[in-house]
Order: sequence, then structure tokens, then C-alpha cells
Amino acid sequence: GIAMFGAGVISLIGSFIVDPWNPWPVTETQPFILGMIALILLGNIISFNIFGASIRRYSVTFVNFVGFITPLFTALYDWILFGKTVSMAFFISMILVLIGLYIFHQDELVEVGHG
Repeated sequence: GIAMFGAGVISLIGSFIVDPWNPWPVTETQPFILGMIALILLGNIISFNIFGASIRRYSVTFVNFVGFITPLFTALYDWILFGKTVSMAFFISMILVLIGLYIFHQDELVEVGHG
């Protein structure tokens, strides 16, 4: 929580330096507040609880390594929401990441004695 707060303060300072604040960087206050509430609920409450439950079952290294699939969801959301397409190189790199996840997980199973 302290690290997240610190990162938020640093981001706010960076925004003040880079973005125009005249007098406030948000033009539509109600959608901004609703979006912030949704982000707090999804990111901080739901996702971090899933992360905590996951590290009870899997190693911290593996759970963090799974974070490499985040661009896959970004591309999926871009396709669904905005109709954007991605290149073949993206799909090749994602396949390689998924293969790496599979190999890493299989190696963990062997080390623990479950495989």
C-alpha cells in the first residue's frame, strides 16, 4: 500500500509537470470519479486478493511471470472495444510467453514432487 501510494504521488507530480492543469486536468468530473471507483475496486480490492490467493498455491515467481500475459488482454480489449488489430509478431511473442509459462510451471511441479 505504501509503494502504491508513493507511485501515485510521483505520477501526480509527473502529470502536473507534463499535462496542462488549468485549473484541473479533469473536464468531466462524474465519469472520472466513477472510473476511479471502478479502478480501485477492480485493481486494488479484487485483483490483489486474487494475487494473494494465488501465491498460496503457486510460487511468487510463477504468479509474477503470469503478468507477462497482460499485453494479451490489452490487445483483446483493443479488438473488442476499438476494433484494432495486432500484428503476427504479437501473436508469436504471446505463444512464446505461454510456452515459457508452461515450461516454468512444469519445472515447479517436478521440484515440488507433483509432476
